[in-house]
Amino acid sequence: MYKILFLALLSACTPAMETQFLNKPAPVTVMSQTDGRNVALSQFQGSPSVICFWALWCKQSPEVLEELNEFAEKNRDIPIFAINIDKFEKEQEVLDRIKRYPYLRHVYSGNDIGDSAYVAWQGEMIPFVAVIDSEGIVRYSKDEISEDFYKALK
Repeated sequence: MYKILFLALLSACTPAMETQFLNKPAPVTVMSQTDGRNVALSQFQGSPSVICFWALWCKQSPEVLEELNEFAEKNRDIPIFAINIDKFEKEQEVLDRIKRYPYLRHVYSGNDIGDSAYVAWQGEMIPFVAVIDSEGIVRYSKDEISEDFYKALK
């Protein structure tokens, strides 16, 4: 019974999460790259970009990361940030995992759901994928990659 209630609540939250950022400016997002340097999403204004929040514990994350990696291999001019939200003590496991996705720009937040980037995007689901257009406006935000993802990048 609790599982059914949880799924009902989760599905009720999803539509709001998918649309709350659409056609609005992307939240200010500063991320820490795996090499320790910070990068701001605003640095890429002028060209579209993609962010994807993911976690080791999320069963859907590998599938989404793989699809993003394949897209990134063919579209190297579009920065695609894979933002991991696992805690710092999982850093080595995260660093080992990201080797599978060489065409993504890896960002290690390492602060779980309290991370400033995740909070700025009001993260409630993992994975979470967003497309930001060249003007800094969010054109796609969902927990999956659908046909709309590709349309938002055109």
